[in-house]
Amino acid sequence: MTFVCERYPVPLRQDLSLIYDQINIESRANENLADSKYNVQSLVNQIQKIANEISSLGREREQSLAIIRLLNTPIIESKHVGLPLEFPNQKIASSFPMGAINGLTIAAVDGGSARKSFSGFDLVGSRASGIVMTLGASRVRDVSYYPQKHPVVNIQILRSPMTFVESTELASRYREIEELRTALGLLGQRNRHVDILLMDGTFDQGTFLSRSRTIPETSLYLRFLEKLKTVAREKGIMIGWVVKDSRLSIFSKVLLAYVHQIASKNPKIYQYNIVGVLEGILDQLMMHYILSEGERSFVISHMSETATELAQSQSRRYSFYLKTVSDDLPMRVDFQKSPRELEESEVILEEVNKLSTTISSLSRYNGHYSFPSPLVEADGRARITDAEFSIIVDSIVRRISCRSEVLPLRRERSPFRLRKSR
Repeated sequence: MTFVCERYPVPLRQDLSLIYDQINIESRANENLADSKYNVQSLVNQIQKIANEISSLGREREQSLAIIRLLNTPIIESKHVGLPLEFPNQKIASSFPMGAINGLTIAAVDGGSARKSFSGFDLVGSRASGIVMTLGASRVRDVSYYPQKHPVVNIQILRSPMTFVESTELASRYREIEELRTALGLLGQRNRHVDILLMDGTFDQGTFLSRSRTIPETSLYLRFLEKLKTVAREKGIMIGWVVKDSRLSIFSKVLLAYVHQIASKNPKIYQYNIVGVLEGILDQLMMHYILSEGERSFVISHMSETATELAQSQSRRYSFYLKTVSDDLPMRVDFQKSPRELEESEVILEEVNKLSTTISSLSRYNGHYSFPSPLVEADGRARITDAEFSIIVDSIVRRISCRSEVLPLRRERSPFRLRKSR
């Protein structure tokens, strides 16, 4: 068996000339040279130690999870796990049909945000971009943008005192609202046909920020989310939420319970430290070691611990992982279903396979980076660069007469910052 970690060995000795050069430039005085060499060697020791630890950890994870791959039994029964699977008879890893996507119309929406803090307020910029692609046999037949090719940045003022974490979360909420507003406007266009809508990231399920003043934004977000789900259902549009970098560790808990179930009949499995690996790994990396290119994981349901009771009764989040190229981590794909819709489990699994086929076909243009090309385009149109937002912020600041209100944060304007010697 060939292991990925062995194909990319970490050299035990690195070329340290760049580190020495940098230290010598910053310590030109001869009396500091001895300390500099000591500092370099100390840093080298740390680098080698950490590199060795991570390499060893990676090999252990890969070899242990290869056993999970070999144990890919035909079914994961609900009794094996403490989390509801909803869909019976699932394999740990399943291939999906690589059907043609010729003729499909794919919409994608992504948003961008930026924030600048001053002594008296925060400025938040947000916008979202929608793109619609009609796919041909070997190329894109037609592309259109909503609301326009270069969307305008919307500016919000955060006046009330709040912590850095709260202002960051509220800025994200403004971006999410723009994304939903854009998706609703796109799908609401007259004579607009869409087969699948792809959204960047995932959706909230009723979590509220700690301060009560943020509840209006969250309530608006939830209304837009429910309306989007209704419009999509009425028009027969599938929605897939594609997560670039997932931090979940729920699938690993499912497989951990599955391993314990197997160990009850074959305790020798414990000697491979699979339990220790599953207890200390994120789902995305775990699935990278388990899935092969062109495969998806099983589907599970999960919900935020702080989700409202109304959200739990109306719909649940369902997720699976999808590996489209061999040299990149799998993507997590989320979708939303109500308890009534779950009665048609076979239909839902057909939708999962259709989402897998479509997203995989749109994400295979680079062997080292897998993400659907419509979302890549939408991201590029919605992103607010530092330079762009600085122009907007500077234009506002120049027009404010009360200078104490627009003092930048002290950490950003210290006159005593250490500058490197030339």
